[in-house]
Amino acid sequence: MLSQSELTNLYNIISDELKTFENISNSFQKIYNKSEQFKIGVTLWFLLKDNLLNLSQRLSSFYILYDMYRNEKLQSIPFIPIVLQTLNESKNKIEQQFLIDFIQNKIDYSKTPIKIYIEDNEKNQNIIIPNLEEYWNNYKKQTEKISKSINDWMRPIIYDNKDNKSNKIFNLNQLTPVEVSMKYFEPNYMSYYPNTNYTFYDDEPLWIIPTLKHNFIYDFNLTKEKDSISSILFKPFNNKQITNSENDYLMKILESNPNILNDIHFTSDKFMQLIEKNDTFAINIFLKISNSNLFQEYLQAFLKNKFTQNSMKVISNLIDNISLPKTFIHSYIKHIIENFKDENKIDEKTKLGRYIAYFINKLLDNNIIKVNDIPNEIEHLYSINIEELASLNKKIIELNQSNK
Repeated sequence: MLSQSELTNLYNIISDELKTFENISNSFQKIYNKSEQFKIGVTLWFLLKDNLLNLSQRLSSFYILYDMYRNEKLQSIPFIPIVLQTLNESKNKIEQQFLIDFIQNKIDYSKTPIKIYIEDNEKNQNIIIPNLEEYWNNYKKQTEKISKSINDWMRPIIYDNKDNKSNKIFNLNQLTPVEVSMKYFEPNYMSYYPNTNYTFYDDEPLWIIPTLKHNFIYDFNLTKEKDSISSILFKPFNNKQITNSENDYLMKILESNPNILNDIHFTSDKFMQLIEKNDTFAINIFLKISNSNLFQEYLQAFLKNKFTQNSMKVISNLIDNISLPKTFIHSYIKHIIENFKDENKIDEKTKLGRYIAYFINKLLDNNIIKVNDIPNEIEHLYSINIEELASLNKKIIELNQSNK
């Protein structure tokens, strides 16, 4: 499995089109030792296969695979299938010529910058692709001698990215650990569905086997019930309305099986995003899972994410309906005060101050907390002069005096 730093390094290596092919490979060899290179090669395989790179990045990636096995016979190179497949399917003449040179071992321009190579070959239309059947046969004979394990390679569960469906260049730096659902398989990145001609349910997981003619294999753990729940939950992310019947159905399922949210990979980060899309819907979900272990995980997300009006509305509503741990309330007050301190825009700071004053007033009025429970950090709120905070300060002083 690749770490975030490894992914970032890989992306940076293959993205510098001003470097020569040789420099690209040298950078790769310098960062990744021999024992790691096959793992990185697998990552490049999928990046190439799913068309997630631009032309210069593709040429850089293919050259890295070429240089890794420069002294090997062609049929012994484990990544030759992606080379042959791309050569057969690519419509780009520059890429075709490069791959022909790859399989014929005629890459004699390793000291040429990638950008210059592309410019020099832009007008080259006389591409003659050799008969690839012989190359395939030689490769298959070699793999039969060694292992058939390549047919068993599995890639990670793939989820559709609801927030960014596009054909933009794949940016490895945008990944977060929460978004990567790797389990036991490599490589460590997510991908869009590779073929838009297929129809999938929202956020439906599937496995893909990276052979030449791979088929989609459904995860049969995804029951009709889980599929329905997933479809309903992701409606707000697509700006779709949830019907009353859908809401009632979801609440009924969550009441009996709140952990179904784990099964469909509805993480705490997703829940925080849902709050901004439909806070009322999020509150209903939160109340239904309040007796589950998942509740604590979702609750902690409020302490990790930036304060918003919607998130405070959810916490305020929870306080009205259930008993939240005093330790959480104390931590949450400190967290929103820290957000207040970090806010530089005076308009936003004023708005945030009003929200916090309302929230703490509510806690005091309803005896959720005592004045002694208010953290010392509250002094930071008085850095701006607004009526709501002045009133709160007065109340705290009076309560402190009455307790003496």
